[in-house]
Amino acid sequence: MTEMDYEVVEARPSPLQTLGRLRTLKNAVVGNPVAKASVCEAGYIDTMIRYLYNVTALPEEEDLVQTIQVEVANFIAILANGNVHASLELVRSGMVRVLLLCLAAPSTKRGGDLEHALLNALKSIITSCSSIIGSTEWGLPEDYTDVQREDARQAIESLLQYETLSIYLPALEHSHRTAVTVAYLIYATLSCWDTAAPRRVVALWLPQEESTDGIHSGFFGKDKLLGGWVAARLQRLLGRDDPKAQEAALLALGALASDNPSLSAMLIPPVEGPG
Repeated sequence: MTEMDYEVVEARPSPLQTLGRLRTLKNAVVGNPVAKASVCEAGYIDTMIRYLYNVTALPEEEDLVQTIQVEVANFIAILANGNVHASLELVRSGMVRVLLLCLAAPSTKRGGDLEHALLNALKSIITSCSSIIGSTEWGLPEDYTDVQREDARQAIESLLQYETLSIYLPALEHSHRTAVTVAYLIYATLSCWDTAAPRRVVALWLPQEESTDGIHSGFFGKDKLLGGWVAARLQRLLGRDDPKAQEAALLALGALASDNPSLSAMLIPPVEGPG
């Protein structure tokens, strides 16, 4: 495939031109590791960031802007899916931060197509990063350099800050599809650690409006709150008549409850005595 096949950028392309070229590029990389590597090497990740942030449009074309952002997020998800090296390039470009900023933007509708696409892109990147850390934590052969492992670790750790959790965890309530994606994201974020600390951070999180001790009370809540908000939403998802939702909820709950006796006890139904 020649460089012309990947050409997406021209001076001030119209949103309609941009959308068409994004779709062409996305279709070119689906299931094609070589094409994914070419895209990363050609510097198109920076272009994707610009498309997420700044797409100029005439008034009559403004409806296309969000469609472009959705297409960019879908492209990022495809690029990262099952491709550790592409995911690391996305991490190094600052894409995790960009996705979080876009999720936090007031223009991103809760439960809408853009929110779901951004969350899915984030999940794909973090899933690849988790596989890098997990290869070390689980004692598997180390196929990655120290630099690669550190890049992956920093990307995942960035999702464990209270302010960051407050961007993506509320989407457990925004729509069914965002809840499923966030559940998979929780699993990817937590399953690679062999310590309880990251799990406790997520388990203790509360939305600011439900906290009583200030912005960080979610981190330092009482033991009785352990897993309360997040685990309750995951259990609700588990009760849905949807195998994919049930799988995502079980994976997330398993990752959250590992090395977490308090939450594990909460998840076990009481056993009635004889009589």
